[in-house]
Amino acid sequence: MKFKATIGSPHQLSKLVLTLNRLADVCLVRLDNNLISFSTAAEGKDGVPVFGDLAQAMLFLDFSIQSKAENNRICFITKLDNLSRALKSACSTSSSNIKLKLTKKAGTPALTFEIQQADSQVHVVHDVPLRIVQDASEMLPYAEPALSADEGALSVIVPTAEIRGMKNVVERMKSVSDVLLLTASDMSGGQGITEGAGQLKLQVVKDHLVSIATTYPKLDLPHDPTPAAEDADGFGQPIRSAIARLEVKRLLKVLASLSQSDMRICNSIICVVPDKMVVLKVFLPDESQQSSLIFYLSVLSSGFD
Repeated sequence: MKFKATIGSPHQLSKLVLTLNRLADVCLVRLDNNLISFSTAAEGKDGVPVFGDLAQAMLFLDFSIQSKAENNRICFITKLDNLSRALKSACSTSSSNIKLKLTKKAGTPALTFEIQQADSQVHVVHDVPLRIVQDASEMLPYAEPALSADEGALSVIVPTAEIRGMKNVVERMKSVSDVLLLTASDMSGGQGITEGAGQLKLQVVKDHLVSIATTYPKLDLPHDPTPAAEDADGFGQPIRSAIARLEVKRLLKVLASLSQSDMRICNSIICVVPDKMVVLKVFLPDESQQSSLIFYLSVLSSGFD
């Protein structure tokens, strides 16, 4: 198997890896003809699995890949801190040329960064050790959670500014309770309206006495809901909602990872799957619309203490 590429700009890739590294120590990387994908498993009690896709054309000026696997797929596991250090080095220098390729150093597979600094004869090399993965069983811990389409899930589109500001909102709520109630609502009444018909509500309650809530109204829905039939009185269907309880620190951990890495993001989708999962999908700037990060947050059982 072979892979080599010339990196156009390492900054977005560096920020993505930094985001992942705030949530995990190792990741599974998949390379193929179209994408470079990252998967992390849930590490520890508060772990959040993350799945990222970046279009090859978004990152590389040129690339070539060759493998016996389908779609020339190459998979390997590596430590995120090693990968992050190499990318930071590429970002911190006035480099004119950054080459990336799979190599073997002393018999050990590596992802090698060759950085040529502009106006200088300095040539910096970083070897990131990795382990090639070919056995499907080794990839199972990095598989995306399976969610059924009939589990009452509801999604809303959250603008970039609101996602960035949500970290401060959740930080304030943390002082009131360790548990947050997240409610996504379709306010259209089944009329097939998507623009401004969504709503997201974050709420914490302490001792059934103090309640703090923040509502994000007039959010768009990600697709046309099927218009519902009117009831016997001629009215549309009632407001539909999906509710989940999750630990504040888990959500805050994800929002902080995005904020601290300062990664360029577009709009996001928050999907609430009642009693199962909260999914945050963050879209990354990419004309092909193939690039994104997806966070899967496990939730607590029903009820609100």
